[in-house]
Amino acid sequence: MALEQDVFYWSIIGQLMDRKYRFVTMAEDQNEVWLESQRVADFQLVRFVRMDADWGNRLEQDMERAASMFDEIRKDAGRKSMNILNIYISAFAPVDDWEHLVEKPYSHGNIVLKNVLIYDEIRSEGIISMEDMLSVRLEKELPEITDYEELHSYRAKVIEKENTRVTQERKLFEYGKPRFTKILLAIQIIVFILMELAGGSQNNQTLVNFGAKFNPYIMEGEWWRLITPMFLHIGFIHLLMNSMALYFIGEAVEKMFGSARFLMIYFFSGIMGTLASFAFNTSISAGASGAIFGCFGALLYLGVVQRDLFLRTIGPNILVVIGINLALGFTISNIDNAGHIGGLIGGMAAAFAVQLPSQSKSVRQGLAAAAGLVLAVSLAAFGYSRW
Repeated sequence: MALEQDVFYWSIIGQLMDRKYRFVTMAEDQNEVWLESQRVADFQLVRFVRMDADWGNRLEQDMERAASMFDEIRKDAGRKSMNILNIYISAFAPVDDWEHLVEKPYSHGNIVLKNVLIYDEIRSEGIISMEDMLSVRLEKELPEITDYEELHSYRAKVIEKENTRVTQERKLFEYGKPRFTKILLAIQIIVFILMELAGGSQNNQTLVNFGAKFNPYIMEGEWWRLITPMFLHIGFIHLLMNSMALYFIGEAVEKMFGSARFLMIYFFSGIMGTLASFAFNTSISAGASGAIFGCFGALLYLGVVQRDLFLRTIGPNILVVIGINLALGFTISNIDNAGHIGGLIGGMAAAFAVQLPSQSKSVRQGLAAAAGLVLAVSLAAFGYSRW
């Protein structure tokens, strides 16, 4: 009987992992596993506990302990509330009264535990209940396992699924080495020093001489000014802010996409940022902000192709940073928000065109490249006709 319930326990966990659930934690004795859905779900966590509950008070004590523990986790994570599906798998039902423990959810602070006890006699009903609560389809037939040696092998395969997933995710964020991020950072610092020596980085004539975006000269044919502004900065604070952003965000993009793809994203974003500024802003402008916002756009691309991973890792922070920077751009007059938005769009378009190294070639690469080029030409034509 106990073996059969152990098989059932690991079978359900394995099936859920095949249906976009992932390990959050596992007890040392492996009789408690927390899973998290990679989709939007009614329950933030699903807790499985394998124990033979002979008395109802044992269940009640565990519910109290679990709810208190989850409430501490909720506070640390800054969440307002959490709904937890708490599933006990037992060989038999408690000998005393226990039904009242699972009739209603157990509440503790802002934690709500939906408790389910599945034992041998009601296993089929328990599976149906889990299917309804988790919106998944589960196999009712158990794997053919006749002894604990076979169970150990089966359990190892289930755990290996999680190890493989973690390894694949780590490879996604650590594909390349951030070589060019450091080179670009060094170039803009050297150029800034040269500008200070030549008359000052906040001097308009010095900026124009070093290649800042200056609409009249661009209209006269100096199209190289679409590239050079991304290496220039107006004042030390401007340099410092963009250097910090390039160091952290650029490095993340280069590690994710690899050096060659990173350079394509960075330069196309920078050009798109300058074109957007040329089209909508008459002022002299300079800075790596367009290219840096392009790196943000490249990270947003991950949210399109792997939304669950994006929201679970870098997504929330990236969205907040982008929102704050765009809001500042609309409220502070001397910030070139057109360049920021142009770079952001350019970064997304470039990321769609080059794709992540692990992705196979697709039609959308060509479509994204074509869309990016059309937008670039349109911005250039609009700016030329406007000024």
